[in-house]
Amino acid sequence: FSADSADLYSSRAMRAAMGALFKIKVDLVGQMRQAVSALIASGRRVFAAEIRPGALSADTVGVGQSDCFLIGNEGHGIPPEISAACSGSVYIPIRPDSESLNAAAAASIFAFMQRS
Repeated sequence: FSADSADLYSSRAMRAAMGALFKIKVDLVGQMRQAVSALIASGRRVFAAEIRPGALSADTVGVGQSDCFLIGNEGHGIPPEISAACSGSVYIPIRPDSESLNAAAAASIFAFMQRS
């Protein structure tokens, strides 16, 4: 989580997570661009979850368990300088007549894709 994220331990977030916050490791990152660079240097792929020119459909990149996904703010997305530091951009294909997925739904889908 970036340092400017919503409060991970707010009562609403805790209820929505249904206890999962106590079972996973969470890191708060002050400098997201440096964190992305460190993850890539360690051999991980880091994808920005966004729709932009050149973004690949998530079902075509062969998502692996060590892959990382940045989920941006629903209103503003991922800052361009952080997106540029990533291995690439991916999007979740949805129906053409749908507007978008919210951040929580997108994160859930990426987490499910990593299971295989």
